[in-house]
Amino acid sequence: MTNYFLSGRNKLLNSKEDLRYNKEFWLEQIEYCKNGYTRNGERINGYYYFFLNFYKIERLDKGKNVCMWYPDYNLVDREVFDYIEIAFKEGKNLMLITGRGMGKSYIASSIIAHSYSFDKNSYNVVSASINKHADKLFLKVKEGLNELPQALSHNRIKDTDDLIISGIKYKDEFNMERIKGYKSKIEKIVFGNEAGKVRGGRPKFVIMEEVGSWTGSARLIDCYSATEASLCRGTVRTGMSILIGTGGEMHTGGSKDAREMFYNAEAFNLLTFDYNNKKVAYFIPSYRKLEGCYDETGVNDEAKAKAFLEKRREQKLQVSIEQYEKEIQEFPFTPEEAFRVNTISPFAILRSRLETLLLGKDYKNLIKRGDLMMTGNKLSDGMPEIQFIENKKGKFQILEFPVWCKEDNTMQARYTKEIKEKVLTSSKNLYISGCDSYDQDKSFTSNSNGSIFVFKRMNNIDESGGLFVAQYTDRPDSVEEFYYNTLLLNLFYRSKMLVEHTKISIINYYKNKKYYHLLWEAPKLNLPDMKYSKAVNKVGYLMSERHKKFALEKYISYVRDNIDKFYFIDQVEDHLNFNLEGNEFDRTIASMLCIIQDNEMTDTAINAEQESSLRLPYWQRDEFGNIVFK
Repeated sequence: MTNYFLSGRNKLLNSKEDLRYNKEFWLEQIEYCKNGYTRNGERINGYYYFFLNFYKIERLDKGKNVCMWYPDYNLVDREVFDYIEIAFKEGKNLMLITGRGMGKSYIASSIIAHSYSFDKNSYNVVSASINKHADKLFLKVKEGLNELPQALSHNRIKDTDDLIISGIKYKDEFNMERIKGYKSKIEKIVFGNEAGKVRGGRPKFVIMEEVGSWTGSARLIDCYSATEASLCRGTVRTGMSILIGTGGEMHTGGSKDAREMFYNAEAFNLLTFDYNNKKVAYFIPSYRKLEGCYDETGVNDEAKAKAFLEKRREQKLQVSIEQYEKEIQEFPFTPEEAFRVNTISPFAILRSRLETLLLGKDYKNLIKRGDLMMTGNKLSDGMPEIQFIENKKGKFQILEFPVWCKEDNTMQARYTKEIKEKVLTSSKNLYISGCDSYDQDKSFTSNSNGSIFVFKRMNNIDESGGLFVAQYTDRPDSVEEFYYNTLLLNLFYRSKMLVEHTKISIINYYKNKKYYHLLWEAPKLNLPDMKYSKAVNKVGYLMSERHKKFALEKYISYVRDNIDKFYFIDQVEDHLNFNLEGNEFDRTIASMLCIIQDNEMTDTAINAEQESSLRLPYWQRDEFGNIVFK
């Protein structure tokens, strides 16, 4: 039994004497809260002792009514508090990803309340990207403080919806207003569009709530990095950040940053844990702590919990795929499940590839980031020479350089005889590109970007190909900057580009810059002699609804046959998020255009009057509103 860890709570509840004013008792309890409690050779740290004995949380009583009461002792909670202590001592931060109902928000709120109660002059921050999440956590902190025993409570000189300051105001002998007491502070901060809001303070703890659904223009990684400087005084580290996220909330751009940090924990100074031969952040499977599956000894019956959750998954699947997906995300067994996005995608088969890329130690190093620039030289084909300059913040991503590149990533001043014969003759158009463009400057109402992918076709030069080798995805302030960057990429690979014809400004740009010859003609599918289409465009792919579905069929066929040829994580993620109703899947559209072009060039497929043998896994909603495949 572990009831001896509840010594303070039990004495308060069961003692016949009034302990409210027992100074000796409270000095002892404060010592346990600050430095931990040891009994029978077992120790729990001060954070957990405070949480168990004095910090009430929202619970269900036996009548299933909501009330404020003490938490149960649990080995998983104890583990979390231990790791918080370890991270603080090691000068690291802690990211915790779990499913719903684990109680991590109460744990985080109690850490804030602990510092406020026992650390004089402390400053602690409750933060999130939006008010909704910050308000919920700040309210938990206030409720917990309000339920503390009087002996542990502080008077407050300020108590608002976003700031609490402890202390007592008084006037000294000169009638000057003074403050005495702990003068500890808790502040709620909503980052929104500004990453550096914690700068200037010196917090002991910063809680970043719902990191998986981080929204606003201030990215999670930027907010986290800007906060880091506030956790040190010179070379001495004085504070830490605790980031908490929930499965099922990974549906915004914030999930990308949270996932990036989770799988690269060391690089972000997060406490690390071994998972599939990789160092990652802290994840707790839903079956490790499920209410109703653990007793008062704190041991969870994981087999029972997992069986219960698996059965519930099966039941959700009978209702709809959408409900099944949501159940997996909200009660994940693995980090990969927690970071899944709540969409039904025809590219779901790529989920396993995404997991492989995330867990693989070397995959990320295969992609080079950098900038492209003209050298001022012209090559034997009369077009400019382009050089790649490596830059970790560069917007061009390169998996494989053109076969004619030199070691310094410039192109050959003149093609060698071998390259000229193989590339310019027998394997002309070794590289092609697809581009999902746009016509207006940076939009404040759309999340859509422009995207171009370069595709290396099957060839007899190095007996490789059939894979995407480069990409550029962005929406700079000037639309012409985007067009120019696509031009640099096409010149680097000497690739012809198939564009979506509905975005015609980029076509005019290439025409005005005398590079119209780098645009691919309209595929046969679009030509007016085909009764499938009335299109009259000379270049580009007219992305009507019917054409879009046709391109999707061809691309699905490519994906199924080439799963192991995907290396760009953001491309795979875009595919997994894809649905026909949205217009923000720029990488997917650009990739589809590459395959349409490759099919056209190999003369294999584009006959609009033929029935495709591939059944498109297209979905619709039935009469009950559920998603079903047809």
